[in-house]
Amino acid sequence: MAGSRRLQRSRRVTNASLLLFLAASVVMAAVVTATWLSAAAVFAVVGGVLAVRLVHGELLRSRKRAAIDRATQARTFGADLATKQQEHTAFTRSVTTKLQDQQRTLMGLEGTVRLAEKRAEDAETRMRREARRADDAQERLSSLLDAVLMHSSRSVPETDAASAAEDELFDSSDLPTVIDLMAWEEHANASAVKDLRRRA
Repeated sequence: MAGSRRLQRSRRVTNASLLLFLAASVVMAAVVTATWLSAAAVFAVVGGVLAVRLVHGELLRSRKRAAIDRATQARTFGADLATKQQEHTAFTRSVTTKLQDQQRTLMGLEGTVRLAEKRAEDAETRMRREARRADDAQERLSSLLDAVLMHSSRSVPETDAASAAEDELFDSSDLPTVIDLMAWEEHANASAVKDLRRRA
């Protein structure tokens, strides 16, 4: 189609050029021979006007075709731009969703870390408390062992039944262990609680 347009355009311009050349030739021949001068002048003017009209019409048609081509290109560009905009919007949504998911994951991990730190602090506090209790138990054990050793080193014989039972309890060959002492302490505490309840 573009080839046929070019062919038509070149034929029109060629026809206009030939018409103008023919008019100029007729005028020259009329001037040289001095015959039919008026007719040649009229023919030259009419030929020139026709040539100008042909060229002007071709110019208008070429401008119109160029405007149509530009409009088509603009529509194509607009469609491409709309497609790119949709792709960009979809990409932006996708990236935003991923960032929000990562943000939620990060916040969850931060919460987990804070919870782990809190648990570690609680465990450390419990460990210190248990260490203090172990130290207290060790001190009680030392004092009880000192009492047992002092009791076994006494040479004065005890005559009543309570001291005989106590001697059996604190036999130096069978010294109580920490577990025995703690069980004894729990038993003593339970007995004290029962006594307090009875009194109340």
